[in-house]
Amino acid sequence: MKRIIVVFGLLTLLVFPQAHAFAALSFYDGQVIGEWLNASNPIVSWTFDLNNDYIRAGILDFTPREIGLEDDILSAKLEISLYDDLDICQQEWAKVYVDQVYQSKFEVDAGLKIFDVTSYLTTDHMLNVKIERVSGDFGVFQSSLFGCYQDNNVPVPEPASMLLLGPALIGLAGLKRRCGK
Repeated sequence: MKRIIVVFGLLTLLVFPQAHAFAALSFYDGQVIGEWLNASNPIVSWTFDLNNDYIRAGILDFTPREIGLEDDILSAKLEISLYDDLDICQQEWAKVYVDQVYQSKFEVDAGLKIFDVTSYLTTDHMLNVKIERVSGDFGVFQSSLFGCYQDNNVPVPEPASMLLLGPALIGLAGLKRRCGK
């Protein structure tokens, strides 16, 4: 009888792996923007929709996945790749807006600009980005959104399954005992 209880306890731990159900998962979503901003084209905008986009779970994992509304975004960074014509006589300046909220004004140099956007993704998992040219001309090459989320849609076995498993194990133990005599 003690063995049955030990086996039942071990199987319960295997069936209910709560410790592993809430591990943070990474995500990555990228877009090629490819826009040159100047006096005739002063604004470029785009949207990340983590609910409907197929994202990669990590940079090296190419399995497409979706983040659901029930999942929690734990951290998120927006990375914008800029390029410049290297005109040293003129400074290029830009403003960045995330979900229509002004983030910063910065001098444009070729390279990456990174912003923490976690608070903008917590409710709807959507991120609207807008770059507005202030002066000069420059390009927005691509944009990436990466971070960590918690998958809250982990299937959990129902308690009735465990109630059926217990008597089945006890029945098997009794059968073994009867056949052993």
